[in-house]
Amino acid sequence: MELKRNGGRAGYCATRAHAVALSLRGASQRSRCDIAACPPLRDEVQARLRRGWSPEEVAGTLKLEHPQLTSMHTSHESIYRYVYAVAVGELKRELANCLRRSHRVRKSRRRGVTATQGKIPDMVLVDERPAEVESRLIAGHYEVDLILDEGNRSAVGVLVERPTRYPMLCRLEQKDATSVREAFTRRLVDIPSQLRLSLTYDQGKEMTQHKTLAADLGLKVFFCQSHSPWERGTCESQNGRIRHYLPKGNDLSLISYQQLAPY
Repeated sequence: MELKRNGGRAGYCATRAHAVALSLRGASQRSRCDIAACPPLRDEVQARLRRGWSPEEVAGTLKLEHPQLTSMHTSHESIYRYVYAVAVGELKRELANCLRRSHRVRKSRRRGVTATQGKIPDMVLVDERPAEVESRLIAGHYEVDLILDEGNRSAVGVLVERPTRYPMLCRLEQKDATSVREAFTRRLVDIPSQLRLSLTYDQGKEMTQHKTLAADLGLKVFFCQSHSPWERGTCESQNGRIRHYLPKGNDLSLISYQQLAPY
């Protein structure tokens, strides 16, 4: 590949090949800083972050508003990279604080292990979900999680419908398996059966009654691999948005059913 890219065996020149490599590397680095290199894009990104938008929302709406103007297109990963790796000084601190999780340094994703370690009996892993779940073309498939308050004293249940990304919240009396099953059942039981087909959850012990939950609601329950939150990334993303309104310092036990009912 190196020889072919630089003139073949007869025309290969090490000095010229090195110069080409440096040029390609520079172009790659510039592409990674597309936001900084385009003032109109940079200004829009900064303004929307300051209004409390998430990087996913910023990237998505810019593409909708400027479908033909590719210079105004970017990705949420590029926005995170701009905030944490390109912006400096006070600007970096300001933009990092605008993000809904407000980390000064971006946390890396840690690849998890695949062993289930037998925590929950009769688990069915996400690898066995039908293709319609992955395609997001069929409504009724949900990703599920709990949002805990500081000290893990109380929690709010989060259900996110995969195709629409629509979140629903439910109040939990406690975090034990019975309370979680009852809360999710209350939230889903009035939804038509054709719109409640599956739940995807992590391997938290609060889901040990998943078989009863599945039988009561007539749906299937799937579990992520251990330490693999990205396998229900839609819910993870919504958790960040919800945390903007339910920060960790709040006592979630004080939130009423009526307050969560619209969501």
